[in-house]
Amino acid sequence: MELVSLHLATLVCTSIAVVYADQQAVQYVRGKIKTVPLKQSKILHALVWTGLALMIITGVFLTVPSWSFLKYEIAFYVKMIFVVVLILNGLSIDALARVASERPFKDLEKKKQHAIVRSGVVSFSAWVIAAAVGYFFL
Repeated sequence: MELVSLHLATLVCTSIAVVYADQQAVQYVRGKIKTVPLKQSKILHALVWTGLALMIITGVFLTVPSWSFLKYEIAFYVKMIFVVVLILNGLSIDALARVASERPFKDLEKKKQHAIVRSGVVSFSAWVIAAAVGYFFL
């Protein structure tokens, strides 16, 4: 039971960092801030990566004793797909953070603008879906 609490507490703490980072990204995209401070962005991304890693580790320990049940649950595989999406998207966010720290959004090529917006939408959606599936279906 303590492991479930750690898993959920990590989700809550990581979500705070994600929401703050997303809020900064929205301000950047809307032109409310010219650039995103790189140091702040790196700290937020480190917090999110650490939280995601801790959630994966605790998730593995939660999965092992329940594997005989979970291996037949489609919801489990859906959640895992979104965790993989978070990892892959996180790698692209790391690269895009440098761009956002150097140039205003309005000065970026359309391709970079779309990549930043798409990455934000994917991140938000994947976090919400993975958490919702885990909470409501597993």
